[in-house]
Amino acid sequence: MNTKKILALLLVAVMAFGLVACGGETNSKEESNALEATNNTLETTNNTSSDETTKTITVEHALGTTEVTYCPERVCVLDSNAMDFIHALGLSEYVASVQSPKGIPAYLEEYYNSDTIIKLERAESGEKSGEAETADPYESYYSIDADLIIGSADTVDGELYAVLSEIAPTVVTDFAIDHEDGMYAGVVANARMIASIWGVEEKLDTMLAEYDALYQQLSEAMNGISCVMMNSTLDSNRIQVVSNDDYESDKEKLECERSGRIIYDLGMNMYSNDAPEEIVEASTYNRNTDEATQIAKNQVIADWINEINPDYVLIVDRNFNSVEEAEAEGYTYAELKELNIYKEGKVYMLSYDGRIGGSGLYGMFIQLDELKDIFLK
Repeated sequence: MNTKKILALLLVAVMAFGLVACGGETNSKEESNALEATNNTLETTNNTSSDETTKTITVEHALGTTEVTYCPERVCVLDSNAMDFIHALGLSEYVASVQSPKGIPAYLEEYYNSDTIIKLERAESGEKSGEAETADPYESYYSIDADLIIGSADTVDGELYAVLSEIAPTVVTDFAIDHEDGMYAGVVANARMIASIWGVEEKLDTMLAEYDALYQQLSEAMNGISCVMMNSTLDSNRIQVVSNDDYESDKEKLECERSGRIIYDLGMNMYSNDAPEEIVEASTYNRNTDEATQIAKNQVIADWINEINPDYVLIVDRNFNSVEEAEAEGYTYAELKELNIYKEGKVYMLSYDGRIGGSGLYGMFIQLDELKDIFLK
């Protein structure tokens, strides 16, 4: 080790109390942590050039294990799920490029509209794009200039992961819905993985202290209460029960409906999971359905809800965040308004942001806050 490096390391030891984490948190530990910081610096010299010190960490993720530069300065984010974690953890300053997703929660729009963040075209195969089948589906990725690429299992498969790993170190968040302890635990596991890359685990723990307690309160308040989950859309005057009998279990049925999944995990009795065949048929979307037929379908669903008499009806609408907001825009929910449950004030709307962002940390927090307003009043 040369003289300059020895002097640099001694300087690190002296200034250890003033170190600031790259995630923006001040290091206020006692002398033992200062010594630990010095030891960590000594260890990193084995992985550095003679000109600079670069610390790396090993990250386990959905598709493997990756050596990642600690506190990477240029990050490429491939979907809104991954961007949600970056946003929630306050790491957006490191985002250099993004790939526009199919759906964007309102709280993430600033990144996809930014003039300073590079936009990547969505990668499509020749078959999907209408071009020759020989077109390279990964061409848009080759221009990525980043220290780290982050995606999610929703958008990155094994083949794409191999391509991305040749461009830059790549990590992939797992399917939160597959976690053995429920979706909330799956979201937290993904958040912790990303937080470790920038050393902001304590910041994450501070946020989770509030929401862990809220999750427990909700599980106690909602357990055993019955509901019907619904979708509705203003443009088609359509109401739809969230139900898919092609799946064998309630968990699988709710994998495509994130708002419903967290409600299921919290213990609600969801009648919509066992909807009869005529309700599933009435809920099936057909773009060419005429108005009279759609009204008849809506009425079939409304009559069924009236018959089973659930404790609540919970609606997710693409356009609105509350029943009051929808009604202010002229969407009257004509069929539902005749129900006793509507007149009793037991029909609530959950936000589209919570639904589309529900596999991310910030989106999950939105969902829990909305449920708190309904069930913990």
